[in-house]
Amino acid sequence: MANGIGLTIGTRSLRAVEVRRKGPAWQVVRVTAAPLSGEEDGARVASARAALAAAGMKGTALLGLSGKDLIVRYTRVPRVPDWRLEMLMRFEIAEVAEQSGGDVAADWALLSLPAAAGEDDTVMVALARNAHLRPRLDAVRAAGIADLGGCPRSIALYHAFLTNCKVPPGEVTLLLHLGHENTDVAIQRDGALLFGRNMAGGGRPFTEALAAAFHVAPETAERMKHQKGNVTPRQKARYADSSEEKVANTLLGTAGSVVAAVHSSLMFCKAQTKLQDLRIDRVLVSGAGARIKGMCEYLQSGLGIPVEPFDPFEGVDTSALDPQSAEALQEEGPAMAAALGLAQMAADDRAFRLEILPEADRGKRHFMDHTLWLAASGVVAAAGLVFLYSQASAQEKAANANLAEVNAALDRATRQREEGKQKMRQVEAALRRYDLIREEVRLGPAFERGIGIVQEIVGSSDEFNAVHFPDVHIRFVLVPVPPDLVAKREAEGGGGEGEEGKDADAGGKGAPPAAADGPVMARVPVLFLSGIIDQRDRPPSLVFGNFNQALQAAVKAGIPDGMLQVEGSLKPNRTFEAKIVFFEGWRATGDGR
Repeated sequence: MANGIGLTIGTRSLRAVEVRRKGPAWQVVRVTAAPLSGEEDGARVASARAALAAAGMKGTALLGLSGKDLIVRYTRVPRVPDWRLEMLMRFEIAEVAEQSGGDVAADWALLSLPAAAGEDDTVMVALARNAHLRPRLDAVRAAGIADLGGCPRSIALYHAFLTNCKVPPGEVTLLLHLGHENTDVAIQRDGALLFGRNMAGGGRPFTEALAAAFHVAPETAERMKHQKGNVTPRQKARYADSSEEKVANTLLGTAGSVVAAVHSSLMFCKAQTKLQDLRIDRVLVSGAGARIKGMCEYLQSGLGIPVEPFDPFEGVDTSALDPQSAEALQEEGPAMAAALGLAQMAADDRAFRLEILPEADRGKRHFMDHTLWLAASGVVAAAGLVFLYSQASAQEKAANANLAEVNAALDRATRQREEGKQKMRQVEAALRRYDLIREEVRLGPAFERGIGIVQEIVGSSDEFNAVHFPDVHIRFVLVPVPPDLVAKREAEGGGGEGEEGKDADAGGKGAPPAAADGPVMARVPVLFLSGIIDQRDRPPSLVFGNFNQALQAAVKAGIPDGMLQVEGSLKPNRTFEAKIVFFEGWRATGDGR
């Protein structure tokens, strides 16, 4: 088995780990961490290529992906045979790629969710922009290293946990990786991956907050963050001096966004997996952002569940490391967690992983793995045919004797053709069902937009950290369109017509149907929010009023034709119900579909 190499090429540094199997255990062979120079991405990738070549690593690599150039989506599909699932996913990837701007590479994997997740299967789909992926794969290959492609960093965290840590039965674990610019989340239960996600954020917002507060350059703010940074909750914090306290106060104002990211990830996971009773038992934190003093204590205070550092290297053999690699591992610590998971996935053909490759590279690999072998088999077969032809006269009687077998083969071919037609009918039926669920898949962008606004408001003030949402889900609902939106559509001259009223005489061509017997109805996405407000310093009713006002303003500003509806006031048990209605692009309908 070849050695595995896991690497990440970020905006600030290259991190790479090489591993190999040593009996039943894993041994780390090399570790390297190198700063990247250059303001442009091309310069940083070139710097990474040089550092990787100098490291002398040997094996097959898997590249970790995150950030704005990676899209992770979930889709639910009917339970069908593998060949039908492959066809459905080709349609899905083509549609998501078109929505995302075209030139992307993709891969997908079926998640093993519990039966409670429903009758349909859930598929994770990951797409990476080729403009981001190709230069990084070229850099790996230029360093003399073969590669499998790219894989979301969240999956690497999951694999590092599954391979190197004890998995407590029944525990739901959230793995949180705080990089410099991005945050990655993976959620597992009983060794099964439930959810993976990447978001903007990480350690950079802390640096930017310090730079703005103290009017210093980003490099100086970065040093302040690591030398004096402290986000230990105020009631437990002990500061060395007044300057450390000032730095801490600045960082604490930003740290709430990390708590909000965990809450939103759990809500997103529940919506995608249909596991509404899911509760996180423990959070493990890795990445450069995890090295900020007090981060685990702050998150534990904000989340109300155990939060611990994630160090998967405790479960591997590091005795073979040279002094330089050992020093790199000691300095980087939890920042290397994802690279270790990537390396172990690259070395294990049985590992759950995605292999995101540009289509041209995937075609070449398929040719080498399959078509080339078939071509070689064809050459051998052709040589055999030449030999048989030379012996044909001697075998004429035997050929006549086999005529019955030929006829039987023709009969079998006829039956197979009929079976092929039956399979095609089955495919067409599956595609029709796929068309029915495509509409539900399109709920994803509305859900992400709504959750993003809620997360932004929760993280905008320490007061709103008391607001949590145990249950969030989205679905299409038939609702009355507000009269002002109907009037706006009529003034614009159409675009909101239903299937039955597209060319109706009344109201003009393209206008919404006349509402003689009631309001104009439309089937639109509605995000349902079930919230609760913790009892803290401020009265929950006051927090509820301020949060409601802030969310109303954010929905109005961030969602075209969006509407926030809060059902009643805060209940005695400090719970409330709200929903965000997305009227953007509404189409009037006369039926209840």
